[in-house]
Amino acid sequence: MEETAREKLDRQHEEEKEDLWRELRSAAESGWDFSSRWFMQGSTLADTRISDIVPVDLNSFLCKAAAVIGELHKKGENQVEATKWERKAWQLHQAMEELLWNEEAGCWFDLSLSTGGQNVRYAASNLTPLWAMPKKLPNDRASRGLAYLR
Repeated sequence: MEETAREKLDRQHEEEKEDLWRELRSAAESGWDFSSRWFMQGSTLADTRISDIVPVDLNSFLCKAAAVIGELHKKGENQVEATKWERKAWQLHQAMEELLWNEEAGCWFDLSLSTGGQNVRYAASNLTPLWAMPKKLPNDRASRGLAYLR
């Protein structure tokens, strides 16, 4: 019985190690490497939970890319595809405003899938929507973004 318990603990330990390695590899692939940005709780590399996070910058890049693809289709006179990609960009824009914008802080923040809470730590990525949004932002976003930097 003791041996069975030990085997189970060893398997759990191995699974935890594999989970951590996956998180660390993902963090390295993000371009932000081992930033505290990926710690939704805690403050060490062992607290890296990148797979739990909806990142502001990645969603901004996807939003911008969808808008550019829409523009390219428009230039190619393919209005059906242009409309499809413009709609995707707009949907991403709306989702970012709804889920990532923090009215109190005046900025966008990464979101935790497990808690639904935002990571309100300072990161340069928090302002990528100012560059990426396909439509005109609400009037206060640029000024509030500047105030956030101060």
